[in-house]
Amino acid sequence: MTAQSPQPQLQFADRVQRYAPALRHYFCRRVPASDVEDLVQDVFVRMQAAQSKQPIQNVER
Repeated sequence: MTAQSPQPQLQFADRVQRYAPALRHYFCRRVPASDVEDLVQDVFVRMQAAQSKQPIQNVER
C-alpha cells in the first residue's frame, strides 16, 4: 500500500490562494460584507464536490 499523494490537496490550496481574493472582491460589490466569506467558502465546497463527482451532502460537515 502506498501513501496518498498530497498533490490534490496542494492543487486545491493553490486554487483557494489564487481565486479567493477575486471572489471576495466580486462578492463585496454584490452582497452585505457579513455574507462574503460564507459565499467564498461555498464556491470552494462546490468546486471540490464537482471535482470529486460526488454531490454535496451537507456543507456543515
